[in-house]
Parts: sequence; structure tokens; C-alpha cells
Amino acid sequence: MSKIKKLKQNVYDASLDRMRDIYESYDDVFVMFSGGKDSTAVLTVALEIAEEKNKLPVKVVFIDEEVIHPTTVEYVARISKNPNIDLSWVCLPFKHRNACSNEQPYWYCWNPEEKDLWVRELPENAIIEDEDFKFGMSYVDWMQVKHNKKNTIRVLGIRAQESLRRLRMFSNKPKGKVVYTAESINTVDLQNGTKLNCLTFNGYPIYDWMSEDVWRLVNIKQLDYNRTYDFFNKTKLYNKLSGQRVSQPFGEEPLRNLALYSECFPDMWAKMIKRVKGVNSAKLYSNTELWGVRKDGKPEHLTWKAFLHICLSNYKDKYLHKVKTNINNAIKIHYRMTDEPLPEEIPHILSGCSYKYLCKLVIKGDFKGRTVGMMNRNSEKERDKRGITIENARANHGR
Repeated sequence: MSKIKKLKQNVYDASLDRMRDIYESYDDVFVMFSGGKDSTAVLTVALEIAEEKNKLPVKVVFIDEEVIHPTTVEYVARISKNPNIDLSWVCLPFKHRNACSNEQPYWYCWNPEEKDLWVRELPENAIIEDEDFKFGMSYVDWMQVKHNKKNTIRVLGIRAQESLRRLRMFSNKPKGKVVYTAESINTVDLQNGTKLNCLTFNGYPIYDWMSEDVWRLVNIKQLDYNRTYDFFNKTKLYNKLSGQRVSQPFGEEPLRNLALYSECFPDMWAKMIKRVKGVNSAKLYSNTELWGVRKDGKPEHLTWKAFLHICLSNYKDKYLHKVKTNINNAIKIHYRMTDEPLPEEIPHILSGCSYKYLCKLVIKGDFKGRTVGMMNRNSEKERDKRGITIENARANHGR
């Protein structure tokens, strides 16, 4: 893996240069604001450069996913009162992953048909209708349709430190490409039988910041911040800066800290357990092998291949098709690299795949396909364990 080049200037000055370049290169600049620490840093950088370029107010989009920390709602409300910020508070019924339940693997925030289950009331001046939105869209699809313009860029507080997947996103850029901007063409299903190819641009001016850098900025500039982090620091996440995430709670990644909602916000938790299926069970068992975490066991009389079919039986209809598609993608990746059969338990030295790994994939659901992308890491670990280079592995095990 190629390494991200270290800069001679500090990360804040580097991000200012990137933000300056973004404002000079695009006519419409939108800051995607989650209320978390990283989007706070991005917004701070954008405000400084927008003032320098005489392009205030900064356009900000906040996607309100309904089930969010009360302290996040309070923070965004404070931000929206800044005269240098033009904030769009979006409350559309977007499609979200519900990793709490195989029976209900998706849910829709602000679903008008489930108003009696909402965990809170709509905020004032919220955007509840949009000509580009169709029920069943994810917020990513909606933004791609909304910002399908060459002169428009969305600026996000995504950092390489957050995950190996994001590190690779930045470090594997072709030579000569700018690492902090990305152009992509995505096909969006418009729900009426038609599809739209959307050209979108994203900017990542703080991609090389560490969590400590974000909090150093807050301290030095005495910035307002989301008080949810104060609650986190009274729990098992005390001073675990990389693990403190502000996001909706039912997805595959944030599910691991679902119990913090009941600990920090008990009034909201009482409504959350009724909002989607499986929430209370996920709180109790999401960090156990019932949810595919540290899944090292199976019935002794079964092979991992046989156990895979039992795991698949927990899904029905279109959801079963989705999970099978992910499994087939993983198997195709394996056989593009090698003609050797799929191993039972130990990750293959080239593909990283095995039947045991596929069982984990099925148990977790992985409707976003992210677990499949981690197979490469499995193969790297296996090669390191055996002391074998990628070249030797390809020579002895490749197609």
C-alpha cells in the first residue's frame, strides 16, 4: 500500500490551502454537516476561507436522521443561528440500514406513515419536501441527484484515520491526482423504473487530520462543539477519541455503541426501542458472536460451508437476494485471483476469503458491501503470518 505523503506545514494550514483551492475551482460549495467533531473542523476551515474570498455565507447541509442525540440537535440549532452560515436542515424520509434485525433490515427516518413512532418532533424550518427526492432513496442518492453538476462540490469531514477503508480511499489515488477531491459517476434508481447517471464531486480538506488535531483546534479557537462528546467521556469511551462517533445508531458500524444511548439519554432510549425492530436485543448482544463479532464457533458437526447455508436461512425474499449477492461478489473476487478451492477456515493467502469469513459476512448482514472490501486485509495478515510476499503468493497460488 502506498503511504500518504507527509507535509511540511501543519494540518490546519494545509486544510486552508485545500479549502482555498476548492472555492477557487467550484462555483457552488456545500459543507455536509453532521454535528460531529470532524464536520465542525471542516466548517471552521470553510468559514475562514469563505470570508477571505468574500463568499459568505457558507452553504451547509445537515441531514437530520431523526434518531440522533438531543445534544446534537441543540448544537446544530446553535450553529444555524450564525449569520455567516446558510444551513439547510433536511428531514426527509431517507432509507437507512437497520442492523438490529434481519426481519426489518431497513427503516425510514421521518416516515410520515410512522409518525406515532418518531422519537422526536420535527424541528422548526425543516425541509420536509424536495422535488429531487423520491421515497425509498438513501440520503446519498438524493444528494447525488441534487448536486449532479460540474460546478458543485460537497465538502465532507472524512479522515483517513477513521478506518482502513478510508485510508485506502486516499492513499490509493493514481499518481498525479489530487488526494483531497474526488470525482465519481454513480447510477441512482429514481424509483419509477428509470435510472440517472450522476456526476458528483466531493472534497476532503481534513483527510490527514488526527482526532487530536480536531480537538486541538476546538481548544485553541475556543469553538462551540457538540456536547454529546461530554457524555461519551463519562462512559467506556472516555478519552477514546477515535471511537467517539456522532451518527444514527442502527447501522452496522455504530451498532456496537448502541448501549450508550440508554446510558446517556434514557428518555430517548425509551422511544428508540419502539422505533425499529430488534433494538433492545442489539443493545444486549451486538458485541457478541450473535451479531458476528468474534464469531469463531459453529456447531461441531457442521463444516463452515454447511453452516453458511444455515446462516442464510435467517433472511427472506429480497433481503436474502441482497446477502447472496454480497457472498457471490466475495467468491468471484477469490476466483479472479486463484483457481484453488475456497478454504474452510483460514483466509486464502491471496483473496483473504474462506467459508468462515462468509459466515461472518452473512451474520452481520453487510448490506453495504463493506465487509467484502476487508478481505484484502485478511490476506495481508495471513501472508505476514507465514512470512510470504505478495509476489511469492501470486507465483505459487495465483491463476
